[in-house]
Amino acid sequence: MHVLPGALSNVEGALRSQLNQSILKYVPALEGVPLAFTSLRALKAHARIQDELPDLHMPVEVVVLLFRPKVGTVLEGIVTRSSRDVVSVLVLSVFTASIRLGGASGGAHAREGDRVRFSVSGVGVASDLITLAGIELVVVAHADGGASRSISRSKSHKRGAERGTCAEPATHDAHAAKRRKRIEKSRA
Repeated sequence: MHVLPGALSNVEGALRSQLNQSILKYVPALEGVPLAFTSLRALKAHARIQDELPDLHMPVEVVVLLFRPKVGTVLEGIVTRSSRDVVSVLVLSVFTASIRLGGASGGAHAREGDRVRFSVSGVGVASDLITLAGIELVVVAHADGGASRSISRSKSHKRGAERGTCAEPATHDAHAAKRRKRIEKSRA
């Protein structure tokens, strides 16, 4: 990290101030968004002046809690807005995700305040802020305490949502196979 000569009377405070400025902003070097940091310590007792720069270079060690979602990551959040085509979700009370539903969702619909789970389909960065796109929306808990259900375009998701049995087509297929076996056993 870099410390200006004017901050030498309180180096730790200057370093913490720099770290605080990166909280909740996308940092390309980390490929993510720092949420918090702890255990800040200097790795060397002395700082170096690099080239002709006015600041001092000080190697430090710090533990960072990092939000770094990748495509395929499953996240949970609270629905903040819902329409026929798009559901907006607040993740970790900080990040917004947009989940496109496409056409009709088989009668299932996420409402404001519902807790949902979704798979990240895209991650973008604009003005130091991270943007998320999602697919395979599943209502985990309703704001009013009702049963959960799935929301998706695919027919297997629609059938699973109507039955309240699945979150993903593969899960639906496994549940369907178990149901068929139970039905076959009960008929025998």
